[in-house]
Amino acid sequence: MTYVPVAEPTAADALALVRAGAPRYHEHLDRALARRVAGLAAALVALGVVVLVCFAPPRAWAVPVVFATAALGAATAVCLTRGLRLNWLHASSLGLIAGLCAIDAAVGPDAPFRQLILLQLISICAIHTPRRAALALALAIGGLLIPVALRGDGDALLEWATRGLVWTVCGVMAVLWTASVRLQRGALVHLTRVDVLTGLGNRRAFDEALGREIALARRTGAPLAIALGDIDSFKQINDRIGHTEGDRVLQDVAAALRGADLCFRWAGDEFALILPGAGVEEARAVAARIAGSLCVGMSFGCAELEPGMGAIELLDAADSALRARKSAR
Repeated sequence: MTYVPVAEPTAADALALVRAGAPRYHEHLDRALARRVAGLAAALVALGVVVLVCFAPPRAWAVPVVFATAALGAATAVCLTRGLRLNWLHASSLGLIAGLCAIDAAVGPDAPFRQLILLQLISICAIHTPRRAALALALAIGGLLIPVALRGDGDALLEWATRGLVWTVCGVMAVLWTASVRLQRGALVHLTRVDVLTGLGNRRAFDEALGREIALARRTGAPLAIALGDIDSFKQINDRIGHTEGDRVLQDVAAALRGADLCFRWAGDEFALILPGAGVEEARAVAARIAGSLCVGMSFGCAELEPGMGAIELLDAADSALRARKSAR
């Protein structure tokens, strides 16, 4: 039996994911974890503002007080709102960065509050797409540049440039590391749904796909059929030519099934097909064509989704048809 290793993502893979659009970049994002990370970052920023106000009181007290209150509110909302969209999450993070830049301008050139901006930038780079991370970085660096430019302080300008460079490097490293983690997570998720011998989807993948297709068929009114099949006398094949050759038979069957819509190794020598848009007669035709292309005998049972049927009832109908087919043979 051949086992498929989890490939370590390369730098080229990470760069390709960075260049991809939002749907693919967020495909393996743990949204619950992202929400907690954003909430924790906002709470720490708010706490940092409260502590630093004691050591560097601003000329305009209303600014840090309002900001700290808003940050705590944002942190609470992020942590408690399960359905919070990434757009809102990104907007709240940008608001926190803008507030920190406003406090920096209110306190003056020696303000320590700007150090908290990096915390927000790292959380944004770890959650959002590179384009949104770049937007946050531009807002942070540009927000600090305005008071420096107005003062015309050369030393402050050099400090600003150094800080901008450091933040940019940190942001790029966070984006690349996050992309690598998402690639690794995607590979693991893929392997948990793939049968390692045949390369087809496994039972878990079948159950998930069937649930999706049933929901889609109910929503659109399109027909949906499945076919369950197993190899005739597979135990005798293993006993006669050995398990290694038996594995090759399974791989040959899998190769024949790949021409169908959604194909899976259901269990042992049993395979399953999901045929969206097909009725039971079309499913029988597909099954007959597959069976006729094999060098071994294979029996199929087909069933079509009927009103009131769920996944279990549809599987029971196909399994009954398969048992009836094998009995008749």
